[in-house]
Amino acid sequence: MNRSVLLIAFAALMAAGLVLVALDPVAIEQEATETEIEASAEPALPPQPAEGPGESLASITKEREFNPITDQGPARSWEVVVLNEVGQPLPEARITATRTGRSLEANGRKRWETVDSGPWNLKVEMEGLPTWRREVVLESNKRTRTVARLGESIQITGSLVDELGAKVTGQPVFFLPPGVGHPTSRDLVRDESNPRGLAQPRNGAVAAELLPGGRIKASLPSDGTWRVSVGRPGDARWTEKVGQQLTYGGQEQVEITVPALGQVHMEFSQEGAERPRQVSVHVFDPQHAAAILRSRQQGVSDYATDEGQLEKSGDQVSSEAVKQKMQAKQAAKELATARGTVKPIKMEMNNSVKEVREMAGKNPARAPAFEPGWRMVKSARPDPNGVAKLTGLPLGTQMRFLFVRGKEQITTAAAFQLRDCQPRLGIPSLPGLDTTPSSGPDNRATVALQPSPVETRPPAETGARWTF
Repeated sequence: MNRSVLLIAFAALMAAGLVLVALDPVAIEQEATETEIEASAEPALPPQPAEGPGESLASITKEREFNPITDQGPARSWEVVVLNEVGQPLPEARITATRTGRSLEANGRKRWETVDSGPWNLKVEMEGLPTWRREVVLESNKRTRTVARLGESIQITGSLVDELGAKVTGQPVFFLPPGVGHPTSRDLVRDESNPRGLAQPRNGAVAAELLPGGRIKASLPSDGTWRVSVGRPGDARWTEKVGQQLTYGGQEQVEITVPALGQVHMEFSQEGAERPRQVSVHVFDPQHAAAILRSRQQGVSDYATDEGQLEKSGDQVSSEAVKQKMQAKQAAKELATARGTVKPIKMEMNNSVKEVREMAGKNPARAPAFEPGWRMVKSARPDPNGVAKLTGLPLGTQMRFLFVRGKEQITTAAAFQLRDCQPRLGIPSLPGLDTTPSSGPDNRATVALQPSPVETRPPAETGARWTF
């Protein structure tokens, strides 16, 4: 009897529970959700807030802008050091840092602890020198060190790269004031008191000192608007159209990005004596052709220089001046021979200078590799893997290749033009050793140029980017 009563009561409770579940479907969802959460190893996502009709959380509460500099605590420290142009401390210099409702003052060198983060106007003064000004932004919980260099000039440091990100070395960099263009070789003069110093243009431009790794350093005589120009004297590779306003305490570092030049990697499949020992690139220059023909008539080259290089077109000197220089060199050589102090003769000579001398009748026994007007711009030797890298090639200019194999000169009959700076792979085809002439050039070489499989990043925008 008692057992029957208990069974009836239990059945009644179960029925009541089923009725409640049927009336509240959310309970089923919550029960299932709790079961899934317990069975799952992943943490549960927070419940999404319910949205009313036509409004959202963003429309109810406007999102507040967060500034990581001003919305946090103060900077740990701020140190200001005042130096002169050569890096010596200036203890008499007056330092003043101001911002809204706050002012800091010191002399020479000062370190402040727990300074308000945010922008500060820094001013450094010293009698007889221009005032140095800069806005310094202090970040919270960080240490900042500011070096103020006082002097009559503005010290500039920077780097030079091409649009493919490669470091550019050996390319002169000039800073041009208003109304001044890229200098020519005639503009360059050297201080007689410092013969080893950097030659500076006399047209008002400032030549930067070239450092290893494509880095530069320059000292500008005053503030004002300055443009950057890159390239050899008389042959600007890139010149900035709009200058940068430079001030004492302003931008002191610059990254210069110039257009990239062409590059060809020659890959030789030949082995042993069949492989050339040198490959060179020659470009056609009409003014150079006219100068060579003039040299043949006069018997003296207008292009021979002390370094064995060719002067740029437009920078030629007179034949009489060249003749006097050659006579002076010959007299000095005879004097050195008589004293026994003559230096060894450099066996390998620039092929272009050889061609000029050949055209001028200096060495009629050897036939020139190309007709007048072609001058060499680059040369390279194959590495043990048979690859010769030719970089810095001009774009949109007719070029021909010369391969030197023993005493042979094998040239390409057709000219090539590189339209862009994309690296190219050159596959040369040369005549066999037994088929080449015993003397004189052979123009049966061919080169197949194709895009190089070497991956390069997209070209960057050229220009000068200044920073503090």
